[in-house]
Amino acid sequence: MEKNDNFIVERYLDQVKILTALATTLLITPNLYLSLLEKSVITNHIAAVFPGWKILLLITNVMFLLAILSTYFIYSSVVGSLAEKAADIIYRPFTRIISILQFVFLTAGCIGLLLIFNYSL
Repeated sequence: MEKNDNFIVERYLDQVKILTALATTLLITPNLYLSLLEKSVITNHIAAVFPGWKILLLITNVMFLLAILSTYFIYSSVVGSLAEKAADIIYRPFTRIISILQFVFLTAGCIGLLLIFNYSL
């Protein structure tokens, strides 16, 4: 593996780490928000406007968990490629699919979180 390929893999893994840190932070946010809502009058307003908001909160948490879990699959794919001394470490189909899924899970979780915040106002 050349020096340029090593640099590409390092940058790719850095980006994966950043997305994982974002997903971890956003995983905590809905739970804190729920604890604040249960102590306020806003809960009745949300239940009247959007009755399935607790299910949406659960789905949002699951999306963030799946984004975090996909990180381990990405790391294992990259490590397996390094062990095999493969030339196309990042461009393996499994790595690409899991990377896209990680982004989709994170985006879906953010959309769910924005919907919950929107209905609570």
